[in-house]
Amino acid sequence: MAVKAPKKSAAAEPDRRTAARLLALQALYQVAVTGAQPQSVLIEFLEHRLDEELEEGTRLGRVDRNLFRELVEQGSERAEALDRLLSEELKADWPLDRLEMLMRLILRLGAYELAERPSVSAGGVIAEYVELTRDFYGGGEPGVVHRVLDRLAQRLRGGQEPQVPGGGESDGG
Repeated sequence: MAVKAPKKSAAAEPDRRTAARLLALQALYQVAVTGAQPQSVLIEFLEHRLDEELEEGTRLGRVDRNLFRELVEQGSERAEALDRLLSEELKADWPLDRLEMLMRLILRLGAYELAERPSVSAGGVIAEYVELTRDFYGGGEPGVVHRVLDRLAQRLRGGQEPQVPGGGESDGG
């Protein structure tokens, strides 16, 4: 499964963390579609795919490998718990299992970051995953991601942005 560019590829190389999020999404999608073990897909990406070209010569540039590894490992290991969190934020008539696999994975990664990466602002996390959704979808899906992650952020973080000492990652990018 080759690394594919999102629907709208930007001219500039993505930020290291943005690239890590995109590749983590692709790795988890590969796990979901093929049934491969997450650790083997993680190793495959780390050893062979992080420097691949996207379409038309576009490269991902540098990737935050630590974030990539964390998102793949935790997005896989904690999938059930993250899905329970997300299910509480979705309307009863549109449960998580009715969403397309890619949408579920985007929401799952966003939920993980909101729950477990308090050094990243909730607004930054939401913006990153809304933008990632826009890269793959042209309809109302980015709005769905925004609403679900915003409600989850309110619940998990009580509407408070964490104070980030020492200039840590606060922009979500």
